Amino acid sequence: MPHPKIHSNTITFTEEFAIELNLTRVQITSIDELTYEFFKTYQFSTNPNYNEENEREKYEKSTHKILNANQKVRLKEIKEQSKEHNESSYDDLRFQNLKNKYGSLGLSESKFKAFSQTINDVFSTSYKKWNPTIANEYNINSKHDYYLMLLKEKLSEFLGKQQLEEFLNIEASEQKWLIEFHTKRIKEANPLLGLNKTQAEKIFEFEENEFSIDCNGEYYSEFEKWEQRESFMHSVLDSEQFQEFQKQLQEVKNHHVLFIQESNKSKIREIEECKSLWEYLIKTYLPEICTYRRVVEENIPKNLKSSLILLRANYHDNLEDSLKESIQVNKRHNLHYYPNEIVYSRLSTKIRALIPSPYSLSDKQIDFLNIVPAKLKKVLTKSKSALKSADGKLHEFMITNYETHGGTYSGSTYVVRQNRKEEMNMRCISMLLLLPSPEENIKFSNKFN
Repeated sequence: MPHPKIHSNTITFTEEFAIELNLTRVQITSIDELTYEFFKTYQFSTNPNYNEENEREKYEKSTHKILNANQKVRLKEIKEQSKEHNESSYDDLRFQNLKNKYGSLGLSESKFKAFSQTINDVFSTSYKKWNPTIANEYNINSKHDYYLMLLKEKLSEFLGKQQLEEFLNIEASEQKWLIEFHTKRIKEANPLLGLNKTQAEKIFEFEENEFSIDCNGEYYSEFEKWEQRESFMHSVLDSEQFQEFQKQLQEVKNHHVLFIQESNKSKIREIEECKSLWEYLIKTYLPEICTYRRVVEENIPKNLKSSLILLRANYHDNLEDSLKESIQVNKRHNLHYYPNEIVYSRLSTKIRALIPSPYSLSDKQIDFLNIVPAKLKKVLTKSKSALKSADGKLHEFMITNYETHGGTYSGSTYVVRQNRKEEMNMRCISMLLLLPSPEENIKFSNKFN
């Protein structure tokens, strides 16, 4: 059984190698505990010098010490076999496929590398940008045609006139094969619809050129895409086929709604975690940091106070805009099925209002520090040592609070870290945004109820 504090989607060392290495129960327990500590430290470490690569190396060495001699030998064999298997990476295979595809162009090795990189870059750009505005602006109905249009502008660096003609012939031939292949696939994948060749071909064209983003660069929701698909299918199917399609589509929608509703239930854990954090901040942390904030207030020059009021107003607006956007995105993608996400967004925004987080400011707004006098900066910088005990207790509470409410650790968690200078700048801004009395900060945060 995996460690209870490690997320079920994470394949741990013991899950990967327990059988191959014939690990004992004691070894599994010891290694799982090391894994748990490694993930926890990775997620919650406040050390600006934290180095994941070094910490992972320490973890692997500690794990290695738990294995016996035979297990160490076997583990080395497994890793060497895996390394050999992975030597042909995805990028290498893609490059080789491109060489096979465009070998007749007769490009040198160095020129072909630049050529293939250009193709990859343009392909990625064209597929990311493809939206209704692009289609209307260039009067293009095909994503592939848009890709070729962008690519032609760059191919002159690599291809002569005859080579360009050969390239376009290769592309046309492949597109013809793709249409034939996917037409057959779509027919076979939808036996209950009884599609003819023309219908299947039109469906492939629709799927191939479907927009992922709207004119504003925002992603369409699944519900919006289903609506577009339903409208399209109505135009290509007869009434009996369309009824069957609607029946199948409704099943897909039901499964998706069920998934959202399950996510809504799961969100309760994070809501309760937020509520507990809010209570701790109000009762314990806020009074302590406001005590030092009053020391800061005494050192703020009068001519800086009006600028600070404006910065706080900007901070409020940024929080408000972020919350509105979060609610809008939730309603667009989840309709009314995910209300707990809105509850969570409001709570987390309240917490950022209570204890200011400079991440809600733009780089230009953070430049406010440039007009802070040296004497005040010195006082702000001392807040780190003055509040060391309060910060340490908060850090411990956040770990306990996370785990108490069912939080688990995963190898896929992404953590943004700061160097010492960035950390100190953020702390200074946070202290300036904080108001001198706990009651004022609570009043400010309650604006986001």
